[in-house]
Amino acid sequence: MRVLVVDGSSQDRDLASRYLQSAGHTALVAADAKSGLAAFERERPEIVVVDSLIQGMPAVQFIERVRQSESEETRAYVVMVSSRAGVGELTQAIGAGADDYMRKPLQRDELVIRVGALERIQGWAAKVFAPPSSPSNSATKIPRLTAWQRVDRSITRDIGELLGQKLEVRSSTGALSPSVIGAQIPLSLASDHTEVRLTVSVDAASVPRLCDLCLGDASAAEDALRDVLRELANTAGGAFMRAAAQEEVCLTSGLPTDLGADSFTDASKASHQKFVVTTEDATLHITFELEILAKALRRVNVGQLTEGMVVARDLHTETGALLVPAGTRLTSSQIERMSRLVSARVTFDVAEAA
Repeated sequence: MRVLVVDGSSQDRDLASRYLQSAGHTALVAADAKSGLAAFERERPEIVVVDSLIQGMPAVQFIERVRQSESEETRAYVVMVSSRAGVGELTQAIGAGADDYMRKPLQRDELVIRVGALERIQGWAAKVFAPPSSPSNSATKIPRLTAWQRVDRSITRDIGELLGQKLEVRSSTGALSPSVIGAQIPLSLASDHTEVRLTVSVDAASVPRLCDLCLGDASAAEDALRDVLRELANTAGGAFMRAAAQEEVCLTSGLPTDLGADSFTDASKASHQKFVVTTEDATLHITFELEILAKALRRVNVGQLTEGMVVARDLHTETGALLVPAGTRLTSSQIERMSRLVSARVTFDVAEAA
């Protein structure tokens, strides 16, 4: 979130800026009402934190000016900060259009929580007011990616290199033998509350050919075949991740899991892709399916982290240094480091371990 801090005290501006950056926000600062209004018009921040004693005009008038210059689509979340006691100022601020109120001296955890209220409200509103017919993944950018629209090409290329075979893509329509064994891998985009579930599977007639190509034994044991399928899922997932990264969308991979014959479906919808790749002699058919699913986030503190969770936004230290970038799939060593460098009371959003 972009947060505009309007405060006449350079010390308080710097302090607020460090606190906000350490929580993953972009901090903009202004020293008086005139520069604050100019910054608001220019930057259109999502959040404004304004001191009650700013120079140039009363803070209540500043809030009214902010409200007059915005539309419903660009409405900012305004927090007024004051070192004075009493409810009169609070009443005036709320009446002028402020959304929240906090007292000085600034405390990092309180400022982060107050500013984070906007995201909590947006998440609540999206769930409460979304039309029942809206697909859960309508807000994600993935279906609009060229990487999604051409995923069959990137996967076929990488799988062909892995198998040492020239492969062809064919539609999933038409008569095909049902899959009997496969593997699945989740790819998370925590910032969009989204997961892409990628499945790779083969039919019974293709099993001997796949085993022969990868293991040199057409009658290899099922455990060895499952290892091959998990590797195919990893390779296909990596192909899609690299293609998406070229469009500045960074997905995080989970671990592949085994699937049996009762796990495969024939779903057909906009958020679903299914295609089959074959060898030139048509002795091997590999089916790939990708489905976009909603991935709920959890707000946790450091003590609630577990290995495999995916960080939804950049996490900074209190000095503003980047500690963990968004999209990171946490390891035990990263969690241990975070526990030393981040206050246990700081909360942040994560996607559950895949």
